[in-house]
Amino acid sequence: MSPRFRPRVGSAGSTRVALAVALFVAVGAALSAGCKSRDAEQESSPQGHEPIVVAADTLDQIAALPFETHEGVPVSVAGLAGKPVLMSFIYTRCAVPNMCPLTTRNVARVQELLSVEERAAVRLVSLTFDPEYDTGDVLKDYAQSYGADLDSWQFWRGTPADTERLMGAYNAWAMKQGDEYGHNMRSVILRPDGSPSRVLRDSTWDVQAAATHLRELVADPM
Repeated sequence: MSPRFRPRVGSAGSTRVALAVALFVAVGAALSAGCKSRDAEQESSPQGHEPIVVAADTLDQIAALPFETHEGVPVSVAGLAGKPVLMSFIYTRCAVPNMCPLTTRNVARVQELLSVEERAAVRLVSLTFDPEYDTGDVLKDYAQSYGADLDSWQFWRGTPADTERLMGAYNAWAMKQGDEYGHNMRSVILRPDGSPSRVLRDSTWDVQAAATHLRELVADPM
């Protein structure tokens, strides 16, 4: 091969490699941007002002799903009828400060903002999506660490299948990854009839607004 030809081959090869790399980066960036844009779209609606649409038949089905409190007492969404509910989905081993820990602190703050009479008129529910680890004793310790008033704030556990069904109805999800979970954050405020009133996205929702809305639902179930 002549010396004159070698640079041309090298240049063409380099160009092909550069183009391949550029294409790979571009595709990767597009996929990444797509994921981010979908997440951003999901989180872009004003917090606390977008009711979740759940079909009536689905609502009846999830209302009947069986769960239990940290004390082993059978419970269900149907059993909460007559009271507005703030429900969140967490697991006690979550190590990301601005996810489950922040959500649980938010619920604790809502509890503090409610008077004794108001607490009696509502229900706060934290459902674990890690029932294998989050036994009744673990949930009890977790509740105590956040100062939960267990007369109005319940900590639930159930089978993975029932938990997934209930979470899915409110666009919440969790995927086990070793001893941890990849998950999004969703809390929901339910009307006394069990229908969703507000979705509280991620963990940065306004606790004052949530407490106010619970009071409004006590006064006027809408």
